Amino acid sequence: MTRRTSIKLLLGAGIIGMLLFWLYRRVGYSVFDIGYLEENSHLIEELAEAVIPETDLPGAKQAGVAAYIIQMVGTGELRQEQVTFVRGLRQIEGFSQRAYNRAFTACSTREKVSMLNHFEKKVSSRFPIINKINRKLFGRSFIEQLKELTVEGYCTSMLGATKGLAYDYIPGRFEACIPLSPGQRAWALN
Repeated sequence: MTRRTSIKLLLGAGIIGMLLFWLYRRVGYSVFDIGYLEENSHLIEELAEAVIPETDLPGAKQAGVAAYIIQMVGTGELRQEQVTFVRGLRQIEGFSQRAYNRAFTACSTREKVSMLNHFEKKVSSRFPIINKINRKLFGRSFIEQLKELTVEGYCTSMLGATKGLAYDYIPGRFEACIPLSPGQRAWALN
């Protein structure tokens, strides 16, 4: 084989690889169903409650985080992240059926947390550069989206800001850095 033939083969393989990757992203991220999110609002509610459970403070379910997640995924996310979120919901349900022979909503709290940990380990690599490349090419994973949206929704809800965080409705003056006293909750911002 001559050098010229080898270079042609390498260039051809590279171009075909790029076209296949483009086709995969184009076809794979074209289908998104907002109705699926609304139909499974109870599942989203239980997933959010597994991330921020109710203790002596209100949990994500009481704060109404599921409605926030549905709104943000439906309108505020990139198309590929929308599809990733819906796929993640389907994978959680499928995994729950295979592992525990019941729906995610019927599982115990320990089993729910175990499933979320399984999915988190599944998407993360021990090499940070691989995680960065995956995030750049495919967007945030389902579990990352779920955690971020749950925390955002909880902290911006009235119940989460007033009961879950330290909330001062009318602050006296601006202080850039205030140390927290022992046992104090984080400050909520207006």
